[in-house]
Amino acid sequence: MNTLRRFAVISGLVLLAASPLAQAQLKSGDNPEANEVWKKVRTSLFAARPIANVGDDVLLLETPNRAEDAAIVPISIKLRAPQSASQYVSKLYLLIDNNPSPIAGIFTFTPNSGRADVETRVRVDEYTHVRAIAEMNDGKLLMNTRFVKASGGC
Repeated sequence: MNTLRRFAVISGLVLLAASPLAQAQLKSGDNPEANEVWKKVRTSLFAARPIANVGDDVLLLETPNRAEDAAIVPISIKLRAPQSASQYVSKLYLLIDNNPSPIAGIFTFTPNSGRADVETRVRVDEYTHVRAIAEMNDGKLLMNTRFVKASGGC
């Protein structure tokens, strides 16, 4: 490969790596706990309280893997346990790590609210982890996380 062609290929790779889409993918990484924004939001909202990572059988978080339209990404959160006076969700948090404002919503419930389910549509700025955190009336925190590929919604 001649020097000019090699330079062009390397320059193209550097530009691709510097593009916002590539940066968004690199920011999110594979480990949802490593995100710097999440670390700050977690400390701000929950201090050092433990958060249990749970599966869909406990806290169902439904998101598209790849959003068709980043301006209206459908999100559904459903607590699988029945609500009762002795055990219920007091708050549901919807967090979107890489959005300009990562706290997308905080929903408050009482034992009389019935089911602790939320369905909404949100803007998603870039590839990111989306988190649903259920705060139970006894203070216990349950979290489920999904990675959403969306870009340009904000």
